[in-house]
Amino acid sequence: MSNATSQSSGTREEEVTFEPHELFFSRTDERGVVLFGNDVFLRTSHYPWEEMSGAPHKIVRHPDMPRAVFWILWEALKAGTPIGAYIKNRAKNGQPYWVFAIITPISGGYLSVRLKPLSELKPKVIEVYERIRTKENAEKLEPQASAALFLEEIKALGFKDYPTFMAHALSKEVEARNTFMTRTDNPAMMRYRNMLDALSRIEASSTKIVAGFANIKTSPINMGVVAAQMGQQALPLSVISQSFSDMIEEIRNGIATFVARADTVAAEIHNGLFVTCANQIQNEVIDIFEAGDDTAVIEAEGKFLSELEERYLQSGLQHMVEEITQFHNTCKRLTRTLSGLSVTSIIGQIESARIGQQGGGIDDIMRQLDGFQERTRKELASIQDDSTILRDALEHEIASARGVDAGAQKRRAG
Repeated sequence: MSNATSQSSGTREEEVTFEPHELFFSRTDERGVVLFGNDVFLRTSHYPWEEMSGAPHKIVRHPDMPRAVFWILWEALKAGTPIGAYIKNRAKNGQPYWVFAIITPISGGYLSVRLKPLSELKPKVIEVYERIRTKENAEKLEPQASAALFLEEIKALGFKDYPTFMAHALSKEVEARNTFMTRTDNPAMMRYRNMLDALSRIEASSTKIVAGFANIKTSPINMGVVAAQMGQQALPLSVISQSFSDMIEEIRNGIATFVARADTVAAEIHNGLFVTCANQIQNEVIDIFEAGDDTAVIEAEGKFLSELEERYLQSGLQHMVEEITQFHNTCKRLTRTLSGLSVTSIIGQIESARIGQQGGGIDDIMRQLDGFQERTRKELASIQDDSTILRDALEHEIASARGVDAGAQKRRAG
């Protein structure tokens, strides 16, 4: 197989060859000094263990890498948060090689597992990195300032923030790797993607409801004005007008809370997607160790991986349960409020017919409110269905994670 090429700074570089099914694995102390590296890492980097052991991991850093990426990476690691990133490294002989790295804080240091990037995101990331690195060099940017520019580039690609991009990127790389190895995708990964699809539909429905308020925001006020002009006989309509106003405001506030909570739920789902994909890759590393002959490596390095696996399985799930439960409850509360709005609308129609007022605009106002009510009912029903999909998918994921966790504990006990 011929070596790949890497486009950088206007030149084409011959890349170190390694296969898509191969995985890098290394462990460092808290200073980034290499304590262990598997044979794939050593072979690809062209460093013998005698030189790699005790060396700073940045020995393989490529000068094309933006400082912004490492600033974001270290901010996450210092906070105790796992992170993933596309990294361009440089072997001892000067050849580059690209990886997607999953780096996790562990007791006494950091654990890094890397895979070969195969997805359509890689060329886009290369372009972003080149632009950021050019700015860093030309403008002598500090890493934090460069990181801010990098995050703007990430948003321009369609991602809200770096964790969202990171989760999407890892899922696409795992998917591409599964395709290359003719394997089906992880069911848990598909569940998280389905949750994201459901959440996207919920956000679209919420947006439609918010837009609907613009069309009727003055309707209850106008009804009250007309009722006041009609005198004592229209007093019930004044009360109905106030009821409409109160319930519409309750729906407005509920939707605002809904939209804000959707951002939190989206962050948790993306975290779960990242954790799930990282867990799949790290399980493969555990399997590689267990299939080997080096018992010392299995006991020492496998221990770190098994502990990490268990932590990943538990990460964020309980918080997601709480968030999605609140999400679901908010939807049910808004549906009940809308039912009250329906009753109020019927009473309003009865009062309007009793008074027989046609010229004052009451009927037109009622039609506007009825239209808003019908459109909102439709969107809330859609939200209710999708929030149920979210909840059911999460319950399935929790049950599955418990089963896998039990298997991991059994494996360690064995």
